[in-house]
Amino acid sequence: MPPRMQLNARQRQFLKGQAHDLEPIVHIGKNGLTDAVIAQLDCALEDHELLKAKVAKECPQKAKEIGDVAGPQLRCVVVQVIGRNLVLYRRHPKTPKIPLPTHT
Repeated sequence: MPPRMQLNARQRQFLKGQAHDLEPIVHIGKNGLTDAVIAQLDCALEDHELLKAKVAKECPQKAKEIGDVAGPQLRCVVVQVIGRNLVLYRRHPKTPKIPLPTHT
Protein backbone atom coordinates (compact mmCIF):
# COMPACT_ATOMS: atom_id res chain seq x y z
CA MET A 1 0.00 0.00 0.00
CA PRO A 2 1.71 3.24 -1.14
CA PRO A 3 1.79 6.21 1.25
CA ARG A 4 -0.48 9.19 0.72
CA MET A 5 0.98 11.75 -1.61
CA GLN A 6 1.45 15.41 -0.87
CA LEU A 7 0.63 18.18 -3.34
CA ASN A 8 2.29 21.55 -3.54
CA ALA A 9 0.24 24.71 -4.09
CA ARG A 10 0.81 24.71 -7.85
CA GLN A 11 -0.34 21.11 -8.24
CA ARG A 12 -3.38 21.71 -6.02
CA GLN A 13 -4.37 24.75 -8.09
CA PHE A 14 -3.92 22.76 -11.31
CA LEU A 15 -6.19 19.98 -10.03
CA LYS A 16 -8.83 22.48 -8.91
CA GLY A 17 -8.90 23.80 -12.46
CA GLN A 18 -9.17 20.28 -13.90
CA ALA A 19 -12.05 19.47 -11.54
CA HIS A 20 -14.01 22.65 -12.19
CA ASP A 21 -16.19 21.21 -14.96
CA LEU A 22 -16.50 17.71 -13.51
CA GLU A 23 -19.88 16.44 -12.40
CA PRO A 24 -20.07 14.55 -9.09
CA ILE A 25 -19.83 10.82 -9.79
CA VAL A 26 -20.25 9.63 -6.22
CA HIS A 27 -23.14 10.77 -4.04
CA ILE A 28 -22.95 10.32 -0.28
CA GLY A 29 -26.44 9.95 1.13
CA LYS A 30 -28.27 9.83 4.44
CA ASN A 31 -26.21 6.90 5.75
CA GLY A 32 -22.99 8.88 5.47
CA LEU A 33 -19.60 7.40 4.73
CA THR A 34 -20.33 3.67 4.69
CA ASP A 35 -18.09 0.82 3.55
CA ALA A 36 -20.04 0.72 0.29
CA VAL A 37 -19.38 4.42 -0.34
CA ILE A 38 -15.67 3.93 0.43
CA ALA A 39 -15.59 1.05 -2.07
CA GLN A 40 -17.36 3.17 -4.67
CA LEU A 41 -14.92 6.06 -4.14
CA ASP A 42 -11.99 3.65 -4.38
CA CYS A 43 -13.21 2.28 -7.72
CA ALA A 44 -13.90 5.76 -9.06
CA LEU A 45 -10.42 6.97 -8.06
CA GLU A 46 -8.89 3.93 -9.74
CA ASP A 47 -10.76 4.73 -12.96
CA HIS A 48 -10.59 8.53 -12.99
CA GLU A 49 -7.78 9.70 -10.66
CA LEU A 50 -9.66 12.97 -10.06
CA LEU A 51 -13.31 13.07 -9.03
CA LYS A 52 -16.02 15.10 -7.39
CA ALA A 53 -18.25 13.65 -4.72
CA LYS A 54 -21.44 15.28 -3.49
CA VAL A 55 -22.65 15.06 0.11
CA ALA A 56 -26.44 15.05 0.45
CA LYS A 57 -28.21 17.46 2.80
CA GLU A 58 -29.46 14.48 4.83
CA CYS A 59 -25.94 13.18 5.43
CA PRO A 60 -25.04 13.22 9.14
CA GLN A 61 -21.45 14.30 8.38
CA LYS A 62 -20.17 17.48 6.77
CA ALA A 63 -18.09 17.29 3.59
CA LYS A 64 -14.90 18.29 5.43
CA GLU A 65 -15.41 15.52 8.01
CA ILE A 66 -15.92 13.01 5.21
CA GLY A 67 -12.73 14.20 3.51
CA ASP A 68 -10.79 13.92 6.77
CA VAL A 69 -11.86 10.28 7.11
CA ALA A 70 -11.90 9.22 3.45
CA GLY A 71 -8.52 10.73 2.53
CA PRO A 72 -6.41 8.44 4.73
CA GLN A 73 -8.62 5.39 4.10
CA LEU A 74 -8.41 5.78 0.33
CA ARG A 75 -4.78 6.99 0.28
CA CYS A 76 -5.94 10.04 -1.68
CA VAL A 77 -5.61 13.79 -1.40
CA VAL A 78 -8.60 15.98 -0.66
CA VAL A 79 -7.89 18.72 -3.18
CA GLN A 80 -10.82 20.93 -2.23
CA VAL A 81 -14.02 21.06 -0.22
CA ILE A 82 -16.60 23.59 -1.37
CA GLY A 83 -19.97 23.49 0.31
CA ARG A 84 -21.19 19.91 0.00
CA ASN A 85 -18.72 18.95 -2.75
CA LEU A 86 -15.39 17.19 -2.35
CA VAL A 87 -12.64 16.95 -4.94
CA LEU A 88 -10.44 13.89 -4.45
CA TYR A 89 -7.24 12.91 -6.27
CA ARG A 90 -5.17 9.74 -6.27
CA ARG A 91 -2.51 9.20 -8.90
CA HIS A 92 -2.84 5.90 -10.72
CA PRO A 93 0.17 3.77 -9.73
CA LYS A 94 0.85 2.32 -13.20
CA THR A 95 -0.69 4.57 -15.84
CA PRO A 96 -1.30 8.13 -14.60
CA LYS A 97 -3.83 10.02 -16.73
CA ILE A 98 -3.27 13.51 -15.32
CA PRO A 99 0.24 14.96 -15.69
CA LEU A 100 0.85 17.13 -12.62
CA PRO A 101 3.01 20.26 -12.92
CA THR A 102 6.51 19.88 -11.54
CA HIS A 103 7.50 21.24 -8.14
CA THR A 104 9.37 24.18 -9.60
